[in-house]
Amino acid sequence: MDSKTTVQAVKRKRGVAETKVRILAAAKKCFAQFGYAQVGVREIAIEAGVNNSLITRYFESKAKLFEAALLDCIDLSPLESDPDAFVENSLQSILSQDPKEAEMNLRSAGDPEVDEIITRICNKHSLPRVAEYLDGPNAEERALNIMILTCGYLVVTQIMKIGLGDNPYAREWYRNVMRNIVDPGPANG
Repeated sequence: MDSKTTVQAVKRKRGVAETKVRILAAAKKCFAQFGYAQVGVREIAIEAGVNNSLITRYFESKAKLFEAALLDCIDLSPLESDPDAFVENSLQSILSQDPKEAEMNLRSAGDPEVDEIITRICNKHSLPRVAEYLDGPNAEERALNIMILTCGYLVVTQIMKIGLGDNPYAREWYRNVMRNIVDPGPANG
């Protein structure tokens, strides 16, 4: 392979990656605005500025595109920190999350195909990783408690926009509850 062919292959690969990013961003925006059932591949393609055949090529179907968009929204980076930092990092992750990502799930929930995707991702992707991080007694139940707490806090602060994100009392409450889940101590374990 000569250098010209190599450069073209690298540019093509970069173009594919950039196109996938644009498609995912457009999908999240459309799903957040209209919900899964009300948006089609054509609308997402128009929003992304691509031919809808590229969506099929890169993601196969609307369901797999939704799944990829959902996985792209999940931030498990707090699992890379020690327990004290985990609590703060999880709160900062919620407060910095684009509300459209949560809206995408809320507007799409109730569709049987979406419910199956969300359940599968939670059961096979998110919850096991959090439970593995927590380790110890009742790790699976504690992982589920973290998901419930995090989703609830996200909905109230980012979707309902009640303003708890700017409320120091609410942030401290979140930290305390999260600390008790992460390290339940002998009384709670």
